Amino acid sequence: MADQKLKVTCPSCGTTLAFRPEQAGGRFRCPKCKNPVQLAAPEEEAPAPPPRPPTRAPAPSRPPMSSRGSAPARRSPPPPPEPPAEEEPPAEQEEAAPAAPPRSVRGRGRGRAAVPAGPVSKPGIPAGNKKLLLIGIVALVVLGGGGLGAFFAFGPKGKPETAGKSIEGREVWKLVGEDLKAGETKPEAASRATALNDALAKIEAARKDHDYGWPDYFKGRALDRLGKRDEAKAAFDAAQAKLDKSAHAYVMLERGLSTVRRAHDLRLRTRRFRAGGPSFMPEPEAAAADQAALPDLRAAASGPKEQDFCPGGLIALAEGEANRIEGQSSGALRKFELAAGAKAYPEVSGALMGGEYAEMGKWDLAVKTLDAAVADSGGAAFARLTRAWVLRKRYRARPEDGEAAAWLDKALEDVNEAAKAGHAVAPLAVAAVQVDRAELAIARGQGGAEALAAAEVAVGAAQKDGDWVAQELAAALALRRADMDEREGKDPRASLDGALGAFDQAVSGSKDDPVAVLNRGRALLRRARTEAARGGDARPIYDRASADFAAVAGKDASRDGMEPTLSGAVARVEKAVEDSKKGVDATATFAQAVEDMTALLKKFPGEAGAREARGRALWAMGDAEVRAGKDGGPTLDKALEDLDEVARARPGDAATLDTLIAAWMARGEAYSKAGADAGPAYQGAVAALDQACTKSPGNMRLLLMRGKARRLLGDAKLANDLSGEALTRFQEAVTDLSEVVKADAGSFAAIYERGQALYGSARAEAAKNQDPRVTLNLAVRDFEAAMAKDDKKVEVIVAHGEAVLWMAAVENGRGQDAYGTLERARISFDKACAADANTPLAWCGVGRTYLLEAQFVKSKGGDISGVLAKAEPAIKKGLELGARRAHMDWAFWLALSQRYDEADKEFVVALEKAPELRKDIEGRKRLMEQWRRGG
Repeated sequence: MADQKLKVTCPSCGTTLAFRPEQAGGRFRCPKCKNPVQLAAPEEEAPAPPPRPPTRAPAPSRPPMSSRGSAPARRSPPPPPEPPAEEEPPAEQEEAAPAAPPRSVRGRGRGRAAVPAGPVSKPGIPAGNKKLLLIGIVALVVLGGGGLGAFFAFGPKGKPETAGKSIEGREVWKLVGEDLKAGETKPEAASRATALNDALAKIEAARKDHDYGWPDYFKGRALDRLGKRDEAKAAFDAAQAKLDKSAHAYVMLERGLSTVRRAHDLRLRTRRFRAGGPSFMPEPEAAAADQAALPDLRAAASGPKEQDFCPGGLIALAEGEANRIEGQSSGALRKFELAAGAKAYPEVSGALMGGEYAEMGKWDLAVKTLDAAVADSGGAAFARLTRAWVLRKRYRARPEDGEAAAWLDKALEDVNEAAKAGHAVAPLAVAAVQVDRAELAIARGQGGAEALAAAEVAVGAAQKDGDWVAQELAAALALRRADMDEREGKDPRASLDGALGAFDQAVSGSKDDPVAVLNRGRALLRRARTEAARGGDARPIYDRASADFAAVAGKDASRDGMEPTLSGAVARVEKAVEDSKKGVDATATFAQAVEDMTALLKKFPGEAGAREARGRALWAMGDAEVRAGKDGGPTLDKALEDLDEVARARPGDAATLDTLIAAWMARGEAYSKAGADAGPAYQGAVAALDQACTKSPGNMRLLLMRGKARRLLGDAKLANDLSGEALTRFQEAVTDLSEVVKADAGSFAAIYERGQALYGSARAEAAKNQDPRVTLNLAVRDFEAAMAKDDKKVEVIVAHGEAVLWMAAVENGRGQDAYGTLERARISFDKACAADANTPLAWCGVGRTYLLEAQFVKSKGGDISGVLAKAEPAIKKGLELGARRAHMDWAFWLALSQRYDEADKEFVVALEKAPELRKDIEGRKRLMEQWRRGG
């Protein structure tokens, strides 16, 4: 026997192998290294000796597929590892079916595979074993060689309906399977759909003669690749009902992967391309699809893992998806990497791996991985959409980055390619990226109008199917229009109302989807802030926002529901601010918010949102204290500590900067009322506004705020006898405010604030012994323009009277007749008193016009008693209403009445009550001393 054997050395591992002569010309697998070994063909065909029963079941070899027309009969597991060097390899390589029922042997994985036992026979095919032959052919030809799935070798013990009806079935399924594989890999959407539909037609045509489960399996695969997930699931369910249990693992594998593909599609149309801002909440539908897939994925992953039967990459993908669903990110990454390396679903495995890296904030690695996934999959739509999501998420995390525009441009290219490929999610993705590009363009002041127009076209295309997510995108577009309105100094409330209308439709269409409700709450909060900033009643809008945040509280699965909790606290605090403006004591609300956020910060020390909410509450509390005449400085200092820290953690964040600016402004007012130097506080506000203006150049709202802050900083400098610095700050304020007026000639606030800045400039010029009359005339002109727009604004009327009154003093000091100018001032103050009889500064203004007239008459030696009699009731009314400067006016009235001792005492009171008026008080005291000395 030994002399008859052929001895061959394995070229891969050097093992000496022995073969029978009749096996010459065949191609076998080395039992040690599993690599193929080719025997030289004999010169003449020798008759095959009769078969002999082996002492153990031989393991048939696995020849490779050679062409469409020929293929091995079936696929079997590899022989056991580490055979003896002289071990005899399998004797046959022709098609054969076992004469005895199969037995199971354990492979490399946890499952079992059927292996034929008994002698092998070449001629004929027993009728009872046609099923085994057919399944083997289909398994090797259709799903072998790196395909998307594979089968066990099944024995003849099956249900009667599972038996193959004819030998030609193997050719039918071989061709159908190859057509299906070819269709799955076509790069163009149209040709892919055509090929897959042709394959479906062939499957149905062959079903009547060969319906034993596999037709439904192939149908499910084709439907899944066409994106028809529900129909695919029904087909896989039908296949599982018809096939033997030994085949169920393969059906479950494909069904599980199809179900998670459904989940990923849901994420692509919702969380990954969400309007309104980032959310940490899970997508309910996607999460449900994941959970539905988990049993199939785990069952398939725990099935047989022999490389011959099931490509390891596909099993790895299933295991990775299961790990991802169960929150095991590191395990998921390892499995996705294995699947991507095996080229199993490269557009899915590689894309998922890149997505996991993005979730971890590893942006460069995520993009690099997704670049490879797009390349490996031939630019598959899913891989492109995932890369676009990562690029968009990266932009959201770092919008100030210089590369942000390039990221969005690349994302737009990806989503456009996905749209060309016919992916159902692509229109929504295109719209979302275009909305992001509009947001960035508006923020940077570069082509905002053009970007908005492009976004409008994309959103219109996405809305054609009435999808509620498309309504969210319409809302996002309306929010970007509101951004543009604010940038141009226009009223954004109409655009915000449009956004809220679209959000209402999204919430209704989604049946109160938590993310849709959360996004509406965000928009309501912004709308309330806008209404409050323009003097409207924002309290009902704050209530609606609070209701939305309360509705989603507890539905945010990450960070313990942080965002709804924080946003709800902010809405309550800001509503309380509005309440306090109406005279409602909101101290308890502020204190509760501070307590809640302090507790949250103990749990999450680095949580910027909680610190910002506490800073807002402290700012509101301190601001209320200042307006109530209390010392709100210490409370505002605590607010500034929180808000400064948040601003450093979130450089450029608009909402944070707004609150920080408001806190600095309130702190400056507190310093002024306390007679302290308010300059540092207003300087802090200007610095924050400089940062905000740099982030959003040309934003008219920010320029208006900076103009006001610079004007108040000028006032502080002037109060500290720094007329040069004051003049510079006033001039900077005029520049900012003039730009706003140029952009919007109807801006009442900008015209009024510019008038105040010009009035400050005139006073600074006078302090430098310059003639202030030209600048004063410009200030008066602005105040009159503001009065023409709204003649009910008492503060504007009073400001006009103050400027005209000071003009009268300047004219009198330069020897001009100032009585006409003085009368103009008195008319303004009388008008203010008529508009609101409880305006203390208006009554003070009336009293001061008479005091200045008395001063004019006294300088000419005339009788001033009649004029003083007119001044007395006005000044006392100011004192009654709590005007602090009225004490200075009363002291001066006493001095003009030659009641000098009483005047001395009242000047002391005036300094205590209004320390910010120290310079004016000291000037009037010096004048009184001159009169006392008879000067």
